[in-house]
Amino acid sequence: MTNPSDEQETDRIDQTVAGYADKLNDANMALAIESAGVAQAVDTLRKALDKVEQCLNNRQYEEVANLGYRDVSSEYIFLQRTMGSLLSKAHERSAIISDIAMDAKVAYEQVAPLVEKWEQSKHR
Repeated sequence: MTNPSDEQETDRIDQTVAGYADKLNDANMALAIESAGVAQAVDTLRKALDKVEQCLNNRQYEEVANLGYRDVSSEYIFLQRTMGSLLSKAHERSAIISDIAMDAKVAYEQVAPLVEKWEQSKHR
C-alpha cells in the first residue's frame, strides 16, 4: 500500500512534468535529430573504412594512406562533431529534468523516472 503523501508528491511531480511538456518534446526531437546525424556519420565513416579495406586487399598502399588523410580523417571529425552535438542535447534534456525537480522541490532522481514514464505513455 502506498502512502497518501507519496501519491500527492507523485501527482505534484506529474503536474510539474506536464507543465514542461513542450520543452521536453523539443528536447526529445532535438535528440532524435542529433541521433540521426550520428548514425549518418557512422555510416559515412564505415564507407570510408570499406574503401581503405578494399585498397588494402588490392595492395594499393599509397591510396590507403591518401584515404586515411582524406576520407577517413574527415569522416571521423564529422562523427566527433555529431556526437558532441548529441551530448549537448542530452545535457539540455537533463537540465530540463533538473528544472522540473527544482520546481517540484524534489530530487532529480525522483523526477527522472517519472519523466521517462510520461514520455513512454505518450508513445503508446
